[in-house]
Amino acid sequence: MNFKIILVFLLSFCSAQLFRLGGSAKNGSWLDFAKNTKARDAGCPLIALIALWLLVGFKSSSWWAYALTFGLSWGAMSTYFSYLVEPDDDVTAIEWFVTGLFYGLSAFPLVWAGVHWYAIIGRSIALGLAIMWLRIRTGKDFKEEKGSGFLYILSTFILKI
Repeated sequence: MNFKIILVFLLSFCSAQLFRLGGSAKNGSWLDFAKNTKARDAGCPLIALIALWLLVGFKSSSWWAYALTFGLSWGAMSTYFSYLVEPDDDVTAIEWFVTGLFYGLSAFPLVWAGVHWYAIIGRSIALGLAIMWLRIRTGKDFKEEKGSGFLYILSTFILKI
């Protein structure tokens, strides 16, 4: 098996852990320092960029596209779009789809780094559908959060198209 594929799977696992840490409540354990939404909001986008660089390469002249993608990804990780459908405090299937869709669309600046726009759109739709399915089918926070973090990185394979 290709070494890069193994690394992306390992990065997906790391992202799953950070995604879960970002959604976990502090409980007095030694991990409380990492149980902060910033673990997810910043950690998962950083891992996604590393996975992307492994798969399609790094272009130093596109640093600004990577920085913009990181910022947009951080923003997408920071919301569940729960205000789209009433009531505001309950996230519906539509809102989960939009959440996953924006996880993917936040990579749009990568068009200027050589990633094809149709790969970004395809990944966005795939993430939207996968996140929606995962969130409405499992009913367990830890499965939903770890699964979302894992899929977020695993889907970077689509950007290689």
